[in-house]
Amino acid sequence: MEIVVIEEYATLYDYTEELRRSNRGSTIEIKTERLAPRFPPLF
Repeated sequence: MEIVVIEEYATLYDYTEELRRSNRGSTIEIKTERLAPRFPPLF
């Protein structure tokens, strides 16, 4: 499961880059937090 989570989060950063490319001047923020060090991040 951990690999799938990592891949899904990588996709978020790909979307962010596409938004930056297609909407120059926009600000995109992704906020994540972890409930515990070994838990996957939540956003």
